[in-house]
Amino acid sequence: AARYYKSGKSFFYRSLPFWLASLTSRLLVVFLPMLALLIPTLRSVPALLRWHTQTRIYRRHRELLQLEQQYLGTTDTSTQELLRTAIDVIEARVNQMQVRAIFAHQIYGLRGHIKHVRQVMTKA
Repeated sequence: AARYYKSGKSFFYRSLPFWLASLTSRLLVVFLPMLALLIPTLRSVPALLRWHTQTRIYRRHRELLQLEQQYLGTTDTSTQELLRTAIDVIEARVNQMQVRAIFAHQIYGLRGHIKHVRQVMTKA
């Protein structure tokens, strides 16, 4: 009441019908705080998508590294043959991955690493 007597009616109440001014002021009270929370959340979505895609790529790199270490650490031919088929599985997973063009260099790098591990397996 003190604010009303000091400054008079608000802009909405002066320029809009009472029912519309009341609705507008209530909507502002609800939606401005929601908007203040929504903007930072929406700005973090691209970072989360980037993190998710890179995690998928790094997971395949980790599998490939473990496979190579297992291969170099064993002399059993049947185990080595299983590891050679495991690299086919990793390559199939990589080929099925759908990523945005911005991550193409990482996928091509991963494919190059797969090729390198295959060469190591054929030489050993």
